[in-house]
Amino acid sequence: MGRRIWCETLPLPEVAAAVELLAARALMPLVAVRPWDLIALPAVVEQCRAFDLPLGVWPMLDDAEGRWANTDDMSRFCAFAREVHALAPGAELVVDLEPPIAELRRAVTLGPLPFAREALGRARRLAEARTELVALVESVHRAGGRASAAAMPSVLFDHPVFPWTQALLGTPLDGVAFDHVSVMLYPSMMEGWSRGALDRARTRAAFAQLCRVARRRFGARAGVSVGAVGIGALGDEPVYRGPRELLEDVTTAEASGVTELSLFDLGGVLRRGGSPWLDAFATIV
Repeated sequence: MGRRIWCETLPLPEVAAAVELLAARALMPLVAVRPWDLIALPAVVEQCRAFDLPLGVWPMLDDAEGRWANTDDMSRFCAFAREVHALAPGAELVVDLEPPIAELRRAVTLGPLPFAREALGRARRLAEARTELVALVESVHRAGGRASAAAMPSVLFDHPVFPWTQALLGTPLDGVAFDHVSVMLYPSMMEGWSRGALDRARTRAAFAQLCRVARRRFGARAGVSVGAVGIGALGDEPVYRGPRELLEDVTTAEASGVTELSLFDLGGVLRRGGSPWLDAFATIV
């Protein structure tokens, strides 16, 4: 499906209530499911089924356990992902490959040094974590489903023989048969966290180049995540000034050969006016 929207900051009952709005624009929800969300997930599944809207489920551990899939928590993550997918067997399983959230938060403030302490251990555990992830994706495929990954931008620069950023960050991607890979480019964050090095025009140029790299790297599986419309897990993500910037980035990605796009995120969209953002993302102008 060409347009997807991350649903991380909105409670699941509110996601279910927004399904009709998304279905009108053919926007596939990628719904974050934490351990305490399991009881509310069936209602979202039923609502999507009622509107014939494809659904993606996006498992997340508790923050104390790392939140996302990485070498530190892969066994726990895969066990929880199977539990989530069992409640939504027809949904696409989305694996968010990022380092533990506590370290990522420190890195936003301090730079990459917080990762150095754990990097060697993560590199040693990479093969084992990849094996667990391969088994998870294979189980989804055996059930007739699809599995996709959200990947950090650094994956675009990994060596084909030794994927060093995946090893250092603990995020095994290569060697796993994901059907779709969404690279988290987020132009508003590129600009906002560049400390003035990138203005809007330079950001668009960099974004276009990275989209082309993603297309070369992943071929037909390539996708990119755009945004942000609202803040997410880190709590201070730079956001778009208005829907026009989102529309420009959608146009830029398509012109660069990437049409599979995901928007972050539904909670921010609804808090900031709803329809203008959804229309810009769905290119309804």
